[in-house]
Amino acid sequence: MMTKVKPLLIEFGWLLLSAFITALILALMFGKEAFQQNLSINLHDTYFVTPSIPVYITLFIIVGFLIYYIKEFRIKFSRKTQNLITIILGLLFIVALTRIGQAVSSFKVMEAAFNMQNQNESTAKGWKVNPPLPNLKKPAPESTVSLYTILEYLGILIQVIIASLLIKLGYGWGKWQRDKSVL
Repeated sequence: MMTKVKPLLIEFGWLLLSAFITALILALMFGKEAFQQNLSINLHDTYFVTPSIPVYITLFIIVGFLIYYIKEFRIKFSRKTQNLITIILGLLFIVALTRIGQAVSSFKVMEAAFNMQNQNESTAKGWKVNPPLPNLKKPAPESTVSLYTILEYLGILIQVIIASLLIKLGYGWGKWQRDKSVL
């Protein structure tokens, strides 16, 4: 009976280590406020207030996935329970990045609306001369890439990397099962 409980206790210990590392990272980033009900983030002239639990859970998923993937990679994905935990954490990581991507998209829409409002205000001032004067050069259109677009593509890239790591895990696990059955 004790031989069946010991591996589960060890895995519970690894999950507790992941939770401890997550709490340590949050404490280093936000100080005592990380353990309050709401987390306040002050970025220049913007003030975000969010519940602490989703931030903690998302960071726990990331830390737990990294710990478990590295731990199982070292022994060639040969244990069933640990591989299942890694797969679940990896899929939750992809879902969390999808949710973060949705939030980034909403910021992108707000930025576009703000830019359009500013553009309308700037063109409403002054007089329009018809026909346009030939000596005036038209300003070159600005081709800037939004920070939010970069964040969206970075999130997609990370999701592809996680999916490929999970595929590698599945391949290594299947290969180990096949080699075990041949012997």
